[in-house]
Amino acid sequence: MQSLQMRTFITIIFLLLIYNSALAQRHIVTEESKVEFIATNLGIKYYGTMPEITGKIAFDINNIDASDFRVTIQVKSIEVKSETMYKHLMGEDFFYEEEFPVITFQSTSTQKMDNELILKGELSMKGKKKTIEIPFTQEEGLFLGSFELDRTDFEIGGNGFMNPIGDKVKINIVCTTKES
Repeated sequence: MQSLQMRTFITIIFLLLIYNSALAQRHIVTEESKVEFIATNLGIKYYGTMPEITGKIAFDINNIDASDFRVTIQVKSIEVKSETMYKHLMGEDFFYEEEFPVITFQSTSTQKMDNELILKGELSMKGKKKTIEIPFTQEEGLFLGSFELDRTDFEIGGNGFMNPIGDKVKINIVCTTKES
């Protein structure tokens, strides 16, 4: 009887190992990935890029329920047109890089909706956490997403009636991954 239990146990362990290895473990190729943001101030669009993205992604289109996205962005990697704007973004009113050097995202679920996938998870930025949804597409290790974020949820750029900065910020994600 113990022999049968042992074989059953070994079979279960073997099946779990196969299942876990079937879920493609990927790492983000930082040099080929970026997050772009578009904000408005008095109706004028301002563009920026966050190119230092790192993390791990477990993804299988045939088993999206088991997907896991863990992403980190270095705040100091922000690229904008001027040094003055860069210094302003690093300050307390915006990203406060000295106190909060990274932005993180941890997925909680992935769903398939028509021809699009919806990634849901917790975004942490400037000491605040918020659950967000990111619609995205995926093809051969390339993940593309686009969504709007309310900057006031993270106390970025100040608040108030007289603030000329638009509350909504457009986010575009290009994330290239390779199998680990």
